[in-house]
Amino acid sequence: MREALGLSPDGPLDIDVVDGHLEISARHEPPLVLGGPHRPTVAATGTSVSNEDVRRVLETVRTA
Repeated sequence: MREALGLSPDGPLDIDVVDGHLEISARHEPPLVLGGPHRPTVAATGTSVSNEDVRRVLETVRTA
């Protein structure tokens, strides 16, 4: 199940009670913004962003 959810054995988890049931999710850390020579950049973290993630966000913004 860990692999199917994209969780690592040493990764932190957030556990909440929502509407009487437990919700477990990977803890999301805020991005680290670094100063660049021309503009700020976001540092890479351990979580990758897939093409599907980007497409989902773009479609959500377009319909809003």
